[in-house]
Amino acid sequence: MAKVAKSAAGRAERTATPKPKSQEDVNKIIAEGVQPHLIQAPTFYVSSIVLHADPNNVSLLFSKHVPVEIPLGNNEKIPAGTQMPVVILDMSLGTAKDLSLLINDQLEKIESEWGPIVTPFTQRRAEGLSAAKSRKRRSN
Repeated sequence: MAKVAKSAAGRAERTATPKPKSQEDVNKIIAEGVQPHLIQAPTFYVSSIVLHADPNNVSLLFSKHVPVEIPLGNNEKIPAGTQMPVVILDMSLGTAKDLSLLINDQLEKIESEWGPIVTPFTQRRAEGLSAAKSRKRRSN
């Protein structure tokens, strides 16, 4: 928190808030009364990703699951679900590479503290890699 101190001339002067080194430091600064400035940007919840890439660019289509009803006629409906596009992010290959490294580093930290994050995709990928290694050993 910026503190008020008296200068040699007796005037009140503000001192800068020290740079926080941890989340604990951030919490302490906020508890001391410093009001954080919220970042104003759109926020989206997504539950699936489709990646499109060409030699120069990457597009990420983010979607979320939404409930729907399928009309059958005679006022009958079947409840169902489908994916609804939420946002598309277009970026250069370099930005995509940087993003993948940043996300991977963060997930490694989280998994080292909390354990593996398992999803249907990671399970299929692990099974596919295991099957590929097994085929490679048999062919040698």
